[in-house]
Amino acid sequence: MIISHSHKFISFAIPKTGTHAVRFALRPFLEVGDEEQVALFHHSKLQTGDFQKRKNGHITALEIKPHLSPEIWTSYLKFAFMRNPYERFVSACFFKHPLLAKEHANTTKCRAYMKLLIQRESNHTSLFFRPQCDYIMDEKGKLMVDFIAQTENMDKDLESIFFRLNLPFKSPAKINSSNHLPYMAYYDDELRSLISRFYKKDFEQLKTDDF
Repeated sequence: MIISHSHKFISFAIPKTGTHAVRFALRPFLEVGDEEQVALFHHSKLQTGDFQKRKNGHITALEIKPHLSPEIWTSYLKFAFMRNPYERFVSACFFKHPLLAKEHANTTKCRAYMKLLIQRESNHTSLFFRPQCDYIMDEKGKLMVDFIAQTENMDKDLESIFFRLNLPFKSPAKINSSNHLPYMAYYDDELRSLISRFYKKDFEQLKTDDF
C-alpha cells in the first residue's frame, strides 16, 4: 500500500496483480510525509494506524479506512489493480510453491496439485489466494475504491492513473514474475469450474468470465 499525501492518492496492493511494478513506477514521486507499507525489494511501514508489525503491504480498504480522516478518504484517489482470476491463481500457485515451479512443464501434475490448493479451506482466506474483491470491498460488497485498473492493461490503465495525478508516465518494468507456462495450459474443465465458482465476485467485478 502507498498513501501519498503530496499527490493525494491511495494505492492498494492486491497480491499477484503486478503490485511491485506499480510500486516501482510510483515510488520516485513520493515525497517527505508520504507513506508506504512493503516488505519485498524495499522495506517501509505506514505511520498511519498500527501496521508496524505487519509483515506485508497488502492492507485492505476495510483495514485502513478507520485510520484515515474522512477528508483524506473522500478526497484522495483510491485505486487498485485486478487481474484475470484464472491467470492470477496460476501465478499465486507457482509463487507460493517453489516445488511446483520446478515441475512447471508437467501440466498434469501441476493441475492435480492446483485442484488440491483451491479446495484447501485454509487457502480461502490466505494472502495470495483470497478473492481480490476482499481487498477493496466492504462487508456488504460495496466497492471502496474509485478506480479499478486491470493488470492485463497495465500500461494503459497506469498511464490513466498518472494523468489523473498529474505525474509524468513511463511504462513500468515487470517485477517478481512467476516462472510457468501460459496459464491456459494448466486448466481442464474441472479446475476452470472450481476457479469460476470460488472467484465469482472477482469475475463479476471485472464483468467477464473470459478464459
